Amino acid sequence: MPTSKMKNDNVILKNQESIVFIGIQEKINKEQMRVSLRGTGMLLDTGEVLTCAHVYNEIPENLKESMFVGVMNKSTNKVNDYKSIPIRFVKKDDIHDIALLKISVSKDDKDYPKTGYSRESFSPLDEIENLEVGSEVIISGFPIAADFLNMGMGITLMACHGIIGNKKFNPNNDIDFLLIDKQITPGYSGSPVYQDGKIIGIASGTINQNHKIEGKDIAIPIGVGVVRTSNYILALLK
Repeated sequence: MPTSKMKNDNVILKNQESIVFIGIQEKINKEQMRVSLRGTGMLLDTGEVLTCAHVYNEIPENLKESMFVGVMNKSTNKVNDYKSIPIRFVKKDDIHDIALLKISVSKDDKDYPKTGYSRESFSPLDEIENLEVGSEVIISGFPIAADFLNMGMGITLMACHGIIGNKKFNPNNDIDFLLIDKQITPGYSGSPVYQDGKIIGIASGTINQNHKIEGKDIAIPIGVGVVRTSNYILALLK
């Protein structure tokens, strides 16, 4: 099976300031706020943020106005510090599980991010159609972010790699999504998926098998991830 030697030039470190986490704030009482991390996003140089549609859809309606992104602010003593910036909904594509959000502060605001992916960071359709089964990919995001916080480890950007297991097409013979040999753990949803330094898609979810355990249906991850391809991202950005 063919493999691709990753030409990433340390693509994770190069783009770490453009990989953000999606969160919400919920008021518990007059003095306390509860922060919940919901997934990963890709910050664009236009001040917009890409994530999965299901990440946005799963936020309760009464909390959607409290959405924010965590953007890397600085690195001190090898520990990354993140600042919270409010965001708002723009539009989404539920069929391909992509949502577009936007930074709510103005460009003159001190918190407005100074970085982000350009449109050229995303592979167009012809490059997606030429992807080879068996070639390597890299994912970078914030898996099990809430668990890391509870363990006192802080916000942790993680990376993993896998291979393209297959390309799936819809009845019109158009590319629909990629299957990879990697479980998309909670928090990875919305993460960029790279090959040769370009974003070929967005990490969307994991395929599960349902089993009955003590009379209950339990979804068991089977180690196969779904990646929605970047041609649909570019279509949404238009």
